[in-house]
Amino acid sequence: MAKPTSPTIPDLKRRVLPSSVSQVGTITKYELVNYFRSRRFFVLLIIGVIIGALLTALVGYYRPSGFLSSPLDFYSNWWAGSITFVIILSGIFYGGDAISGEFQNKTGYFLVANPLRRSSIYIGKWLGALIASVIMLLVFTAITVGNGIYYFGLNIPYQLWESLLFSIWLRFLASRSSSAHCSRPLRCRYW
Repeated sequence: MAKPTSPTIPDLKRRVLPSSVSQVGTITKYELVNYFRSRRFFVLLIIGVIIGALLTALVGYYRPSGFLSSPLDFYSNWWAGSITFVIILSGIFYGGDAISGEFQNKTGYFLVANPLRRSSIYIGKWLGALIASVIMLLVFTAITVGNGIYYFGLNIPYQLWESLLFSIWLRFLASRSSSAHCSRPLRCRYW
């Protein structure tokens, strides 16, 4: 029986850490998997669907003239009245837990001890929260467009798509400003 040999010096020199982009991609992937496994993602998704269903029921029952006068009025009233609420909820649900949850669950100590750049960990978690929030925004947009198609057909004003991009930008800014108190990426007051 052969004894296992220890790695030689040339073997150790050949081992190279993955690039920062690869590290960010891996952290983002696992962060998204954690969101999809958690109740938090589905609770927020259900809240967004409930908001859309309530708006659908209210507009269908009362048929307000301000909503149904033109497609632009419909989308501006529907979208402007509720998307801010959806952005705030997604920022609270995803952004607040991205970093602090690691040390609440005592998993951050294992993550930081790995040969990963701390900035890669931070950016990967931030991107995971941003992607989960964008998924929520897209579900709400699908509900909005579905209602608009029901009332007005395929007459969708371009302003809706501009507003969607602006909403994603606001979510991006909200997540950036919530981490602005950090002088170094992973040395926040949460840790």
